[in-house]
Amino acid sequence: MFISGAKRGITRTLNKKLKRRNAIEPVIGHMKSDTRLSRNFLKGELGDAVNALLCMAAHNLRKILAKLRLLCDQWGINWYALLIQICAQSALA
Repeated sequence: MFISGAKRGITRTLNKKLKRRNAIEPVIGHMKSDTRLSRNFLKGELGDAVNALLCMAAHNLRKILAKLRLLCDQWGINWYALLIQICAQSALA
């Protein structure tokens, strides 16, 4: 059992787990507000699982697009023109 604020008896593995938890909690908070993880409109346990997976996919896609936008800015490529070109290519396929 772990008592918060205790200085003694904290092993390295327990300290790593606590730091990892502190890193994950803000991500879950953002997912609840940004991707509507707090409200589930899907039915049953399968609906809960699908809703969580879709929220995680949206979160990962948002991170990928942010990095792509940074790369485009560094290379001097127009972000919106690239996005329109990608959408046009996917519509033709």
